[in-house]
Amino acid sequence: MKKTILIILPVLICILLLCGILLHRTASPPAVKVHSFDGSGQVSIRWEAMKDVDGYAVYRSNTKEGTYELIKTCDGDARQYTDTNRKVGQKLYYKVCSYTLKNGEKSYGDKSEAAEVQVKKAIENDPEDALMLVNKKNWLSSSYVPSKLVSLGSLAIVDIEAKEEVRDAYVNLYRDAQKAGFDIKVLSAYRDYDLQASLFDYWCRTDGIKQALRTSAKAGRSEHQTGYALDVSCEELNWDLLERFGDTAEGKWLGKNAHKYGFIVRYGKDTEAITGYAYEPWHIRYVGEKAAKEIFEQNITLEEYLGYF
Repeated sequence: MKKTILIILPVLICILLLCGILLHRTASPPAVKVHSFDGSGQVSIRWEAMKDVDGYAVYRSNTKEGTYELIKTCDGDARQYTDTNRKVGQKLYYKVCSYTLKNGEKSYGDKSEAAEVQVKKAIENDPEDALMLVNKKNWLSSSYVPSKLVSLGSLAIVDIEAKEEVRDAYVNLYRDAQKAGFDIKVLSAYRDYDLQASLFDYWCRTDGIKQALRTSAKAGRSEHQTGYALDVSCEELNWDLLERFGDTAEGKWLGKNAHKYGFIVRYGKDTEAITGYAYEPWHIRYVGEKAAKEIFEQNITLEEYLGYF
């Protein structure tokens, strides 16, 4: 009997030690992606979701092999953190690890591989890309003017311009809308930096800055400066830009069919937390037929489609 116990005891000790190691073993690091928003001095750090963790820690360094400073701890539901006020042109490195809580103490897992990013400058040149992202975090320079601007002619209430491919796509949309019994015309298209600055200042004076930031863009942050965005309306609203456009027959037709011509309703209902702007059923954005179809079918925003949220 004693001999048996002496044989079994070391085995039991090894098992208990192994169990202890497994119970206190730290989690493997999550996969991390980083993205710099053009011209904003902001960097988005995103990581994969992990099971059975209580939170995440985000670290930053100026060099890949340098010391990483803890800059943020996030709870277990977080998947992203935005690092602000970074110097444009600066190269930065980020790591993320998970942690678990035990008796109020954090037990950290291994840090991820370093994710490198260079803080971007504002967009200076026309990339000729219908998927270029311009919002409160991705800025256009004050000198930016898109190429291939053409007049919208009778498609618009006033003499305005948009990019040639946008005009061509809207011609097809307008003709099919007319066949369906709807007259949907453009009120606003390309706006340069200075005009946008004047408009934003007007809405600040009229509605106050808090509301203006929800319904208008600061200069350089407006899609209209790209030449890819159009504001449309109908006669029922006296050609005005009103939220109830979405409830008109024209607005409903546009919402269901715009993607067939390469357009999306850019600022949908309940998307302000993602896009930064209130619901605008009249504001459509040309992204090309393939992307428009995918965005429409998935019922997502352009930010989500491009992975910038």
